[in-house]
Order: sequence, then structure tokens, then C-alpha cells
Amino acid sequence: MVNMLPSMLAPFLPVVWAGIAAAIWWRHVSSPWLFAITALLTLLGFQVLVSFLWDFLPQAFGSGYILESMTTEAQMQRHLEESNRTALIQAAIVLLIGFPFLWWLKSGFATQSA
Repeated sequence: MVNMLPSMLAPFLPVVWAGIAAAIWWRHVSSPWLFAITALLTLLGFQVLVSFLWDFLPQAFGSGYILESMTTEAQMQRHLEESNRTALIQAAIVLLIGFPFLWWLKSGFATQSA
């Protein structure tokens, strides 16, 4: 049996990453709650965009099917393993896109020290 934990927890990773970024930079931004909410919504948007492109691009270029039939147990296991791998790769892409954006956002919300 395949562990489905990566696929089940992947949608919550932007919440965790935005929370970590807000906790680290809480005292360095002028409006920490606005920074946290903006970071969360942005990371969720990145996740939706990456997930959409991941699913749409293969169909747009003629490879893959939208609906696939799993007839054997081995095919189902392979599909579950692939969705775990896909969830981890998408999470890594969101983090790679999101970290520079969060850094830029932090500098935009930076407190003005005299």
C-alpha cells in the first residue's frame, strides 16, 4: 500500500510556508498581519497556477489523457506513487517561485528605521 500523506498534505504547504515566513520576519515588517495574509494568498495562487499548468500542458500538446482507467492493482499503485511524486515536485516548484517573492514582499513591507 502506498502512503498518500504527501498528496494529502501538499495543499496545506503554502499555509505552513507563509506562517514560517511571517514568524521569521514578524518584527521586520511594518504590517505583519497584512504581510502574512498577502504571503498566504500569493503562495496559494502560485500553487493553483503550478497545479493547473502541470495538468493542462500535457493535454494541450497531445500527450496524456484527462480520464484514465485503472484496471489492475499494479496500475493503481503506480498511479498513487506518481501522484505522490507529483505533489512533492509541485511543492518544490511553489517553494522555488515563492521564496524570492516572499523576500521581495518582506522588503516592501520593511519597517522604516530612522
